Amino acid sequence: MTANKEREIQLEGILEAGTKAEAILSLPSNMRPSRLRVFRSTSVGNSDGRQTRVKIEVNVGGSVRIYGMLSDDDYVFLDPVRYQAA
Repeated sequence: MTANKEREIQLEGILEAGTKAEAILSLPSNMRPSRLRVFRSTSVGNSDGRQTRVKIEVNVGGSVRIYGMLSDDDYVFLDPVRYQAA
């Protein structure tokens, strides 16, 4: 996760399947958005390379939730998550 002088937050990398996103990605108070933010990304199944569209939500309380990732997918890309901190 990076932040610049303008307080723009960028998540980077991947989140592996089986990770409890809300525990791993509980954002510090100075890096939370002022309103619910929703992003579209992709999860990938390594066994066959299949890609699935997912929804990533970042809420004002700092939790990050991922919806639509299939149970046999291996990871989800976090790079599309970029927003202005409150």
